[in-house]
Amino acid sequence: MVNHDAVFPLLEEDWNLENSDYRGRSVTPVDPTDWVGPISPRQNDTLLDMDTLKLIASDSVQQGTTDRTLMLCVLECLQRIAGMQKTMNGIETKLSEKFQSIIEKMCELENKIKEGRKLDVFKMAKEDFSHHKCVVESHLKELPEKSSPAMEALNVTLRDEKLSVSLVFLFIQKFQTEKTVNSFLRLMFSCLIADSTSNSMQWKMCPRGKDGRPGLAGLYHLLAVFGVSVSHFAKKKGCEVVKVARLQQLVRDARKVNSRVYRANNPNEDLNNDDDGIVPDTTLNAIQDSDGVLTQEHIDQLNAAVNKFSL
Repeated sequence: MVNHDAVFPLLEEDWNLENSDYRGRSVTPVDPTDWVGPISPRQNDTLLDMDTLKLIASDSVQQGTTDRTLMLCVLECLQRIAGMQKTMNGIETKLSEKFQSIIEKMCELENKIKEGRKLDVFKMAKEDFSHHKCVVESHLKELPEKSSPAMEALNVTLRDEKLSVSLVFLFIQKFQTEKTVNSFLRLMFSCLIADSTSNSMQWKMCPRGKDGRPGLAGLYHLLAVFGVSVSHFAKKKGCEVVKVARLQQLVRDARKVNSRVYRANNPNEDLNNDDDGIVPDTTLNAIQDSDGVLTQEHIDQLNAAVNKFSL
């Protein structure tokens, strides 16, 4: 039979030092079953009532039911914590859904504002016409340009975004009554480029055979003004979507028409720039594609500036 009696030293000062003298001291037997026995409050102890969260005297609690009561209180607290956590998770989910809904509505509102700005370009052009006219006239005093070097200088001047934006609004307001994109673009072209200049220039930047005239294809800032203006015009008329290839064709056609008009009005001049019979050079397709990409980039940048314009 196992003996449950255990003998422990009385813990006093220096009991475990080498010089301590505990061999002759008395010992007290300890019952190990007391280690796991019920925990009962001692007299004059203070307990916490888990229901009311108030301190109470231990004398007011029945001795036999203390452990069970504490256990029930702990279980109840755990249940309440679990319920609170579940409630908080539900609140967090609802808040996340509401925040997501708010963000989506803000994005929709921003898109509507952008669309509204695009639709109000003609209204903006009308309301701010005097401003845009003043800006253009202060920068471009002699139009149309009468030489190819002047055209190159005009393209450099149009790097000024403020000037390019005002020129777009000016064209939209002045020529909005036109019925086709062809006539709209030709009016813009004639406003900036004289017929004599059209005759002294070609479309492509590279010489073609004996034709060494400077080209229009690399004047990206000028083409961007044409592109943004005609795109808004076509969108309002609902006739077509003007892409870069279509814009390039419109500009080429406008130059050829004005060049023919100039030659018809000046039959006695020695005109060696008649390009009506020139066969297109198909080896320059790669260069033309590159010009289209760069032109599109300039159009996108200018169009963004036009949509954001405000006085």
